[in-house]
Amino acid sequence: MTNFFLLTFGCPKNEVVSENIALKLLEFNIQQTLKISEADIVITNTCGFITSALEENLQTIESLIKNKGKNQKIAVFGCIPQRFSLENLILKYPYLKKIDLWAKNFIDLQDFIKKSQSKIEGSKLLTRLNTFSPFAYVEIAEGCSNTCTYCTIPFFKGPYKSKPIEQIIKEIASLIEYSVQEIILIAQETTFYGLDLNPKTSLTNLIKKICEQFPQLLRIRIMYAHPNGITDELIETIKNNPQVCPYIDIPLQHIDTKILKSMNRFYSEEKVKQLITKLRKAIPNIAIRSTFIVGYPGESEAQFGKLKKFLKEYQIDHAGFFAFEKESGTKAARLKHQNSQQIKQKRLKEIYALQENISKQKNDGLVGKTLSILTDFNDNDFTYGRTYFQTPEIDGYIKIKGQLEIGKYIKITITGNEYPNLLGKRV
Repeated sequence: MTNFFLLTFGCPKNEVVSENIALKLLEFNIQQTLKISEADIVITNTCGFITSALEENLQTIESLIKNKGKNQKIAVFGCIPQRFSLENLILKYPYLKKIDLWAKNFIDLQDFIKKSQSKIEGSKLLTRLNTFSPFAYVEIAEGCSNTCTYCTIPFFKGPYKSKPIEQIIKEIASLIEYSVQEIILIAQETTFYGLDLNPKTSLTNLIKKICEQFPQLLRIRIMYAHPNGITDELIETIKNNPQVCPYIDIPLQHIDTKILKSMNRFYSEEKVKQLITKLRKAIPNIAIRSTFIVGYPGESEAQFGKLKKFLKEYQIDHAGFFAFEKESGTKAARLKHQNSQQIKQKRLKEIYALQENISKQKNDGLVGKTLSILTDFNDNDFTYGRTYFQTPEIDGYIKIKGQLEIGKYIKITITGNEYPNLLGKRV
């Protein structure tokens, strides 16, 4: 076994896991290939967070099985094996019988590899493998201890467990060696970081430590912040530290207090509005991203209307939306007054259109502005970069004609709106 191909589904947290998988395999002298046909083993790092993700992942796995090479192995890793037993899934998806490995963790994968490869003695072990990108996601905690009624993550990821600050610092140091220019902090809930450690610490302390250790790091981005964990101290840290992006991702899920209570989110409409007002007063240029669920059990047309009204009034910069899905084992799946699939899809389409209009108008207002961007990648005759209010892949890019050097901060002037992207010209 000499080559592997790695296919990653799902969220940025899975991208971090995939980098660690690649690192483990390199320790066994198995090289990564970008061509499936050249791979001795194809590894799918799966996402089983919601049913639609499960179905999408399994369709891809079925295709891999159908096109499998003569001696090629297929391994399924990640959320799906952690959440579902192979035996149960085979009853519905018989083609899964042809899977060579159903890996719930690194140990399963390592044991499989050891059968055909010997670990090279004295090989240089890296702290973190980076995929030659100018940005990197850094997972600061694993698991989740929240009790959101719609979510399965605590069932198969376990309780919230913060990583020690020293471990995170070491990982970032390794990434900076590979010329990473932007660190994106992720976890199921980043704002609860450190509360489970002994002695306790906080996300604010972690950020300050990162800034002290790496003054050359010009961009630190905060994702997955729980509204209840956004303290005045954290707001001041974002405001007063130029290394921290004036950007925060806050998955709000809804705005109606009754629905939020049913979701076990433990905050209200009033608290959300006060928080956003406070953030914008303290940091006038802050960009706010959020995520919302539509069609939650019992969501009336009036409650859905309240969510639309909130988006119009508070002008969230970026937002993602999901139609509620009944996940087996969750409290929300057992609630009465489930909305029909037709209603959920109608509301999803409607709210996406509303937010798209808001984001387009915000983009229009940026034309003529001069901004600093980080160049991310080249494609054909263009360079794509991001400024402080853009997280990779989900918030659009700034598109500049010409092939510029990747991983550099440059000044550009916004010349047009090509939603979700902006057009720019180098100053």
